[in-house]
Amino acid sequence: MRENHDRLPPRLQSAAPVMIERDWLRAYAHIEGLELVLRGMSRRAKREVALHEATAALREHYTALKSDFEVFFPQLVQFASRNSM
Repeated sequence: MRENHDRLPPRLQSAAPVMIERDWLRAYAHIEGLELVLRGMSRRAKREVALHEATAALREHYTALKSDFEVFFPQLVQFASRNSM
């Protein structure tokens, strides 16, 4: 994010320093981190929403979702490679 700051959309440019300082992207690697992020998004939503409750489903179906992801992600990488600028 630092190296490509000027290529980021304006709103992300203003949020990037905080994201880097608080290591937001690393938080996404753990369900607990995702839950914190989703709680924060819920607080900022215009209407009441309990996004963090989605982590219960993630925990319950983690093995199946991981398996699906491991099939999907290499296909995504190939697609992106073929269709990059």
